[in-house]
Amino acid sequence: KVNKAAINFHPGPPEYRGTGCVNYALYENSKFYGCTAHLINEKVDNGKIIGVKKFNINKNSISEVLTKTYETMSGLAISTIKNIKKNPDFVEKQILKNKIIKWTNKIKKLKDSNNFYQINKNIKKNDFLNKIRATDTPKFKPYIKLYEKKFILE
Repeated sequence: KVNKAAINFHPGPPEYRGTGCVNYALYENSKFYGCTAHLINEKVDNGKIIGVKKFNINKNSISEVLTKTYETMSGLAISTIKNIKKNPDFVEKQILKNKIIKWTNKIKKLKDSNNFYQINKNIKKNDFLNKIRATDTPKFKPYIKLYEKKFILE
């Protein structure tokens, strides 16, 4: 029932395309995170950008950042839908307004995210703690592989 275009509400800013975005943002000690509303096209997280909402992440845990992301993304979805109902030209106007915002060339796939959760056994302490901060959630856990066995952080 899409009349003009399909919109995706991506749980990450344009700097982080694909899957596992929040993990990479935290690991890279990004100061900001957020979400992006964009038109869906044939490529992943590539369509014209309708809007971006960002927030500070400082030293927040992954759970805190995910909660804030979902709250921000819900707000962006609600305001976008309300604005489309008020003004049928809203999407086109927002795309023009945001045309200077570009997606990064880097795109993370599920395979990349799965590999990112693996901790190198020679990792330095600060990198180890940062990796834990960026990957330890109730559903997904970082792990170490030794002698073809996988040891998952509990």
